[in-house]
Amino acid sequence: MTVFQLTQVGWRVSSNDEGEPVEGAGWILAASAQQGPAAEESSPTHLWWNPPQAALTGSIGLVTAIFVICVTLKLLAVFTEAAHRSDYRGQYRMTAAIHYSTAWLIPVFVGAILLGFLPLAYCGDVAGWSWHPSRKSILIAGGAVTGLGFCLGWFWLVRVSATAPVRTRTRVATFFAIGFPVIVGGAACGWHLGLMKLYEVLMPVFELDFV
Repeated sequence: MTVFQLTQVGWRVSSNDEGEPVEGAGWILAASAQQGPAAEESSPTHLWWNPPQAALTGSIGLVTAIFVICVTLKLLAVFTEAAHRSDYRGQYRMTAAIHYSTAWLIPVFVGAILLGFLPLAYCGDVAGWSWHPSRKSILIAGGAVTGLGFCLGWFWLVRVSATAPVRTRTRVATFFAIGFPVIVGGAACGWHLGLMKLYEVLMPVFELDFV
């Protein structure tokens, strides 16, 4: 999601009637369109990129992502322990399964790489390239691969939880079937939406707005 934020924050498509960004705000021209005499004033003509915004977004996103991941793993460990019956607690059952499930992060990384191509779609749209990947296709491909990795890891954990001792199996399997996606999904969505709101507040403070 940090990669996705880097392809959203700091990019701005403008038209002739919007003018150019404020000087000193860090905006540089990434692509421009060759307009004919019949072109409308409101049609997109320039693609701007703001490196200071990208640096701010990347640094805040990386630090907060590491923090959220650590907190989420701790919550998963606590709730996994609580899901077991009292006589099975303290044995750290399913801890290794959670660690091994990180192997399914490989598709997530592939999805992040695909989302990193979004600026090419922005440039192609503005410059009028004969062929370029569309924003929709990149978002669908990146989202599908990321979702596949998450779902496979989740399914693997649910299957492994079914091997827990009989007396505690139902409780553990229920947690991984319902509680696990709620905790992970809630943490990811809360982190992403919270940061996007934070960026809206920070950009005017650091005088990095477009206008």
